[in-house]
Amino acid sequence: MIRLLGLFCCSSSLYALVTAYVTFDTPEGWKCELAQGVWICQSGVETHRKDSVVLSIATLASEWDSLDNYENYLKQARQIQDEEGNSITAKVSYVRKRNINGVVWVDSLQFNSELPGFWARYLATVHVTGQTKLAILITYIVSDDKYSMFAPQFERMVASLKPNAEFDLNIATKQGDGPLPGSERLGSTQKILAEKKVDPGSLDRIICSVDPPEGVAPNAAALVQERIGARCPAYEISMSCAGWACGVDYAVRCIATGEQAILVLAANRVGSVLPFKNLMHRAIFGDGAGGALITAANRSKLLATSLWTDGSHYADIFVPLPWTKTPSSVPLEYNGYFYMNPEPGPFHDTMRNVMPVEFKKLLRKAGLTKDDIDLFLLHEPSKPLYELSLKLLGIPREKTLQNFERYGNTVSAEMPLLLDEAIREKKAKEGDLVLIFTYGAGFTMGSMIFEL
Repeated sequence: MIRLLGLFCCSSSLYALVTAYVTFDTPEGWKCELAQGVWICQSGVETHRKDSVVLSIATLASEWDSLDNYENYLKQARQIQDEEGNSITAKVSYVRKRNINGVVWVDSLQFNSELPGFWARYLATVHVTGQTKLAILITYIVSDDKYSMFAPQFERMVASLKPNAEFDLNIATKQGDGPLPGSERLGSTQKILAEKKVDPGSLDRIICSVDPPEGVAPNAAALVQERIGARCPAYEISMSCAGWACGVDYAVRCIATGEQAILVLAANRVGSVLPFKNLMHRAIFGDGAGGALITAANRSKLLATSLWTDGSHYADIFVPLPWTKTPSSVPLEYNGYFYMNPEPGPFHDTMRNVMPVEFKKLLRKAGLTKDDIDLFLLHEPSKPLYELSLKLLGIPREKTLQNFERYGNTVSAEMPLLLDEAIREKKAKEGDLVLIFTYGAGFTMGSMIFEL
């Protein structure tokens, strides 16, 4: 795992962002923060924050990472969709190699490649020091109407780019020095049990959704069970971003058979450990862990659950294991890497055709209407998909809560993290009706309605 360290220091009228792998100047008044391995820099002026952003990310380079491959990849015009679902083809203004302070970068300017109506400037390079080879990507994004204002500032940032000559990535070895499997979800487990004053020995089951799994056998749930002193069955389930919802659904069914207390956990390290060919895919994910205790006493508060799968989209988001046979629809260059279909059609079409149906079915099961719900927690894999889900379901924004800008896509851990945040920030209170709706690879969907 890569840990990126940073600090800030003054440089005349600019500020220099110094990370473990690269240094560049930012305009005065800009603020940078590290969120799950990605440096995010934005204007300190609130009215300008939505107009521009700079993203900086580095990861260990793979065999694919090279300047020529970056150049060829960026020459291919991407397709995105607007909030109405209309396809937009990006305009590639240029792709070229450029020497910046003695280092060759691939430099590209494109329009509509990330968000409709926004310019994106990409700088990518491969930097080698000693035995370590890093892939570095800097992305500058600015709205079309503010491009002329920010372009000179971005050019000064580009001119100041300098990969660090020496860096310590603090990469744990695969044997001995790394964290034990399940260790990072142990903290959330102990926190849940302590707050509910529950003896681990009284648990009937521990169900974990872990993305990606930490090994073939044993599963991480077994280690969690041992560490907290429980003596109940402990196992993992897998349903991508819907994994935690699936675990809750299963737990409620077990409670109905007479069990009293089941711990349902979710943990995600997709962005930290999976092999990524496309660094922008890596940038959208954040690590996280959370969970909930399902008991016989609160069983009646879970009003409805629903799960859905359509395996015909098996290859649209694909993460292989070393022995996995890669589907023929996955491009050969992604063999062994995380792959996401670059065509937005399958995602948008599925959302339009399935989400409203599943949403209405869930409400019918609970005997409720949309207006009865106090808080909606919706999956946010990206801003365009989130906005589309709000529109399709007709959900008022003031009844929602988001954390994507702070943590990224935390996969199955997103829903318990959002729920915990809603309670702690008093966005939800006892007696409120909460609706959760999430979806992910497969394609899969999971939803539920419950009373706090």
